[in-house]
Amino acid sequence: MKKIIAYMLVLAVLIGFYAGGAVRGYAAEPVVFFSALQDVPLMPGLREINEQTVIFDKPDGRIVESFAEIEDGSQEAVLRYYSASLPPFGWTKRHDGRFLRDKEILELRFQQLGDDVFLRISVMPIHAGR
Repeated sequence: MKKIIAYMLVLAVLIGFYAGGAVRGYAAEPVVFFSALQDVPLMPGLREINEQTVIFDKPDGRIVESFAEIEDGSQEAVLRYYSASLPPFGWTKRHDGRFLRDKEILELRFQQLGDDVFLRISVMPIHAGR
């Protein structure tokens, strides 16, 4: 219950940041989240590809992979955005670029197919991290 209240508080603060323009360049966009990762915001300029989402929910932790096409912006802008927007949700950036929260690791990877670039966000138990 405390965790839910904490997430709701963080969500309210994050919405306040967006409404107040604290996250530079993204103030005009409403906060939208990945469908399978309700605490990971979908950056403006990304389009989630729901049919590519993979979810495994096991007793020892969940594994989720969500994909989004980068329609507007660069890979560097995506990394800056998530470096700023994930910590309010409890994710701590590690030296290897991945994020850690509780017993989970969140990883951002990019894939290019032709002229299109896609972001793959993976969340997995820390013991499954590479």
